[in-house]
Amino acid sequence: MSWSELERLVEDAETDAVMRRALRHCRSRRELLLAARRLGYAITNADLQQAWTLERPAEPKGCQQARASTNQSVKATRNRATPSGSLREAC
Repeated sequence: MSWSELERLVEDAETDAVMRRALRHCRSRRELLLAARRLGYAITNADLQQAWTLERPAEPKGCQQARASTNQSVKATRNRATPSGSLREAC
């Protein structure tokens, strides 16, 4: 049900410049969800995640491999830099 609310929000924002301007001021998903709820739209974070997943362009395979390699390198560096027994490991 909330997916249809997200569609309604997008349609309304596309036709209402004042609403569109107000939504552009949102700096996070949380702010967007709160603004939408104040405007009477029952959307969820899951709706935003699903929309983002469906709308983002597919990356070329080489880019995906490079990103995965970079992420692994960053994680390895963080693990070496993090002292044992730290709060990060406890979580």
